[in-house]
Amino acid sequence: MMTDTALAAQPEPPGSGGGIIHLFARHPVAANLLMISMIVIGLYSLSKLNKQFLPNFALDYISVRVIWAGASAEDVERSITVPIEQALRNLDDVKEMTSTSTRGLSAILIEYQQDTDMGVALDQVKQFVSNIRHLPTDAEDPVVAKIARHEAVATIILTGDATLEELRPLAFEFERQLLDRGIAKVKFSGMPKQEIAIEVSAGQVQQLGLSLNQIGDRIISQSQDIPAGTVAENEAAREVRVLQRKRNVQDFSSLDVLTGANGQKVTLSDIAQIERRPKENQVEIFYHGKPAILMNLQRTESADALASA
Repeated sequence: MMTDTALAAQPEPPGSGGGIIHLFARHPVAANLLMISMIVIGLYSLSKLNKQFLPNFALDYISVRVIWAGASAEDVERSITVPIEQALRNLDDVKEMTSTSTRGLSAILIEYQQDTDMGVALDQVKQFVSNIRHLPTDAEDPVVAKIARHEAVATIILTGDATLEELRPLAFEFERQLLDRGIAKVKFSGMPKQEIAIEVSAGQVQQLGLSLNQIGDRIISQSQDIPAGTVAENEAAREVRVLQRKRNVQDFSSLDVLTGANGQKVTLSDIAQIERRPKENQVEIFYHGKPAILMNLQRTESADALASA
């Protein structure tokens, strides 16, 4: 008969238990290797982790924009907005569709039901729009795009011993460099929008046998910018304002206004004073008493916030 002491001294048969803790206690090298492997994998995963300020959430919107330079809001509504709305009325999973028709521009915003596959929805909208056959021939092709959310990651203040007009080209150059390095979007504050003012003498217009309205219409017809400004008329001059910075004074100076009987062309610079200037009533920013431009850097949902910063 064996005593209790003898029973306690009996060795455990192989594979009798103890679990993984018992195994690692008998083989400390294996435990250390497993711990090192877990640390290495964790550090690698951390480096690949996308870091952002807010969680991703979908914007269930698609926009359709069509530019028709020089057209009135009524013509845009009748010839572009209504046909597109009719073509899109059978879209799937649409929650709401709104449209805006302004001078030279038709904009349609489509809101979808939650959990809609926006990739499929975008393809469907493009297909429906491409099937429209009766849009004005001189209108630009419709632009269909999914509304993307951008998140602010940093703010840069551009200032120095320079005027605002001297800072402007530097801001555009920095914008180009930032976009090349992966920043999704740069928004400017404190940089007034520019306009091109065209002032035509009423006397010169009368000598050509034209009216101020005819001069303005010819300028608009030869410029493909979005009609975003205003046209004001008084007894002396008419101003045509175009806010697109891709235009310059030289572009407008060379616009043909009239061709004489002898074939000689009259350009806009022959009868008008043309200048680029800041638009009135714009916000300006000063930093320590010096002109400044605020650059807001934004990322897309898929970009890393820390890498972008």
